[in-house]
Amino acid sequence: MPYLRKFWAFVCLPLAMAAMCGYGQNSLANQTVKWDDYTFKFLTTGQSAQVFDSSGKVVGTILLMNNELQALPMPGTDEEKLRKSFADWKSFYARSHSPGGLSGPVATSAHLAANEDSSIQCPSSYGASYFDGTAWRTMLLAVSMPRERDVSIKQGFKDMGRNPFSAMNGTAGQMVVTRYKDPSAPLTVGPRASFCIVIPANYNPDQILIGVVDVKKDHREVEQAVSTRESWLPPKRVQPVDIKRISETVVVVAPKTPLPPGQYVLGGPPMVGIYDFGVQAP
Repeated sequence: MPYLRKFWAFVCLPLAMAAMCGYGQNSLANQTVKWDDYTFKFLTTGQSAQVFDSSGKVVGTILLMNNELQALPMPGTDEEKLRKSFADWKSFYARSHSPGGLSGPVATSAHLAANEDSSIQCPSSYGASYFDGTAWRTMLLAVSMPRERDVSIKQGFKDMGRNPFSAMNGTAGQMVVTRYKDPSAPLTVGPRASFCIVIPANYNPDQILIGVVDVKKDHREVEQAVSTRESWLPPKRVQPVDIKRISETVVVVAPKTPLPPGQYVLGGPPMVGIYDFGVQAP
């Protein structure tokens, strides 16, 4: 009984008070958000939610306080972990989808609020999309050109230093040049663009990368040593990204820092195709 009284005081009473505050319905009403090890289940007001851990146990609540959604962990739970997870969720979508910053209710992971009356759903049935500030737009696959072979003397010395036999088997200094049609991609996005990508349920999304490519006169390309092809992109080309799985088959990918102007590819072959885009100087 004492525990039930504490639960009522900590969770139910604040939720009841929030429901009486006169807030209108919004895009978070009755929505369920899965983030990290938590599930946020918003109530009919859209201004409050219960928080469940991975085992289905109630570990806190979310309330609209001072015009901002805040997480209130229950006593005896990992309070710091919940607060950090919820803060990451808010900042991730504020940075990716709200040019004016985050104030008031924020978008759910699967439904990004366009205004008080409508929501925009992240596509979950095909390929990759990017968010243009108002809607998700379909991305086109990059148009590949035949690969070329090249030889690098500098890379050859590196290869022989790691494996002296590479000089004998002919792999020392061998390079593969992956090429894409045209000197620029047909799509241009902002430096903080976010991408919604459909993946197989058993696919590890950490394989999804964003990488910068070199611009040539009539095409774009990435050169990579045959001896170091442990990934589809050389490590020096890869840009740091945040990857959040919002369902078994959908992830949202966004750069951790603004992308410099240039030409980029996004993907995770062979299960996720390669898409291209450019970033212009502000």
